[in-house]
Amino acid sequence: MLEILVHGLHESDLHSYEIVCVTFAPSLVLTPPLRDLPRSWSDPAPSLATQHFGDAWIKSNKSPVLRLPSSVNPLEFNYLLNPSHRHWKKLRLGKPQSWPFDVRFAN
Repeated sequence: MLEILVHGLHESDLHSYEIVCVTFAPSLVLTPPLRDLPRSWSDPAPSLATQHFGDAWIKSNKSPVLRLPSSVNPLEFNYLLNPSHRHWKKLRLGKPQSWPFDVRFAN
């Protein structure tokens, strides 16, 4: 939620989000050391270096899940999913559910 909220929400967008719970075994997750992340990984604006890092992970096919620290709150993590990975079917996806944001988050 923080990753969405930090970019701002317009009132018209508050009810356009859905959430899907995903469960997976820890063995399916790649967690790169911080030293391997691009220097710009936590910059407010996405950089080409971080985009290239993600592209390289997809092309490497090392894992179906990539765990990265949140740039908004480095004590939390984001999980990127690769649906093209050969072990994608080992992930369990729940049903999409409506996820309306509280109106107080609107700009």
